[in-house]
Amino acid sequence: MEDYHHESYGTKDLKGQISGLDKVREFTLTPLLEVIFHRWIEQLPKGPAVTHVVRQDEGLFSTRESYICVVDGKAVNVTGNGVDIDVMDDDESWYAVGSVSFSGPKGPVAKLAGTFKDFSGSQGLDSLVRAAAKDLRKGKTYHLSDEMLEFYFK
Repeated sequence: MEDYHHESYGTKDLKGQISGLDKVREFTLTPLLEVIFHRWIEQLPKGPAVTHVVRQDEGLFSTRESYICVVDGKAVNVTGNGVDIDVMDDDESWYAVGSVSFSGPKGPVAKLAGTFKDFSGSQGLDSLVRAAAKDLRKGKTYHLSDEMLEFYFK
C-alpha cells in the first residue's frame, strides 16, 4: 500500500513559473490562480493516466472546491482552497482559489500535482490577466485592493 502524500501549490509558486510576477504581492495573484485552477480542471482527463474527475459537493457556503481524480487507478483528492479577496467589507466575502492541495497515494499525487505545475507554467500572463479581469468584473470590483485594481484593470 502506498503512503499517504500531500502537496500544495499556491500563489507564491506562480512567481517561479510565470515571468513578470516577481514584484506583485501573492494576495494580488489569487485571481490568476483561480483562472488556472478552473482551466486545468476543465481539461482533465486528458490522457490515460487520469480516467475520472468528479466534483465533490461542499455545500452552498463552502470556501473550497473539491474533486476526486482517478490517477493510475488510485483516488487523489484535489482541493481549491478559497481566499477572501474582499478587502473593503467585513460583512461580505468574495472567495477565489488561493491554493491547490493534492492528497492521496504518493505516486498518483506527484503525477497529478506535476501536471498542474506544468499547466500553470504554460499559461500566458496576458491571457490570464484578461480572463481574471473578466471574472472580477462580475463582482464588486470596488471591494478589491488598490493593488488588485491596478494589476487587473490598468
